[in-house]
Amino acid sequence: MSVKSFGIPSILLSCSLFAVSAFAASKPSAPWLTLTVPNTGKSMAIGSYAAGCLAGGESLPPNGKGFQVMRLSRARFYGHPELISYINDLGGKVADRQLGTILVGDLAMARGGPMEGGHHSHQNGLDADIWFTLDKKNRLDLYQREALSAFSVIAKKRYALDTSRWTPKHDSALQLAAQDGRVNRIFVAPLIKKRLCSFRKTKQDDIWLRKIRPWWGHDDHFHVRLNCPKESPFCRPQKPIPAGNGCDNKSLKWWLTVTAQQHAKAQKAKVVTKKKTKKAGKPFWQKVKLPEMCHKVFADKARYLN
Repeated sequence: MSVKSFGIPSILLSCSLFAVSAFAASKPSAPWLTLTVPNTGKSMAIGSYAAGCLAGGESLPPNGKGFQVMRLSRARFYGHPELISYINDLGGKVADRQLGTILVGDLAMARGGPMEGGHHSHQNGLDADIWFTLDKKNRLDLYQREALSAFSVIAKKRYALDTSRWTPKHDSALQLAAQDGRVNRIFVAPLIKKRLCSFRKTKQDDIWLRKIRPWWGHDDHFHVRLNCPKESPFCRPQKPIPAGNGCDNKSLKWWLTVTAQQHAKAQKAKVVTKKKTKKAGKPFWQKVKLPEMCHKVFADKARYLN
């Protein structure tokens, strides 16, 4: 079967196979970790963002108008068609407004499911990480896509936005990202939420501002999460966002306190310590209870036809 028959660009397939081979050679695997292509059939997001899978997923091209995909060897460039369409649309809007080029990080694996390390979400094809680097005008080569890292836009010593890295282009890109009706919420660092709130001019701004949610670990990228698609009846939505724009409530004020910052540091230290002292036990994927339908998606031997 030819590469073309899979409907996947050869560069993506090569990176995907390389990543799977390297992983399989070093660790025991769950079935979804070694799957290199989506299954056929109707596209559906199944289960929740943190316990689900992806049926009939699509791959995001490595390059498009206004965007480039990073870390191709990780083979995490799959998503529900709604997510693929969303990123294409966002890239086009960013390019049309001359805001630069968005660099796209993790989406989901070929059929979703829990990833090895780093993410608890990104399982049902509706999550995407987008780096805060927006000024890459030249097309990156494969080496650069693997070697470059996303940079933090927070000056951590004084806990403030790093104005040498954060620009009005970032404000505009996030507004464009949140204004799309398909978006459920976008996770950003608390200081970024505060920054965006300062630009509120009309009540119309409340519609997209309430989707911008403060959360730790999002100082070098923003995490887009889409709503469950209408034709995905087995998709499990997240709880609704609280009323209001999220700018004046006590919650945002707490995120910006010294106590909250100390809590974040303690949580990060706890995670690092846990990784260093981790004892042999159940593989991480056995701790996630997936919908029964997901096991059928993973077991599906169907491939793209010639």
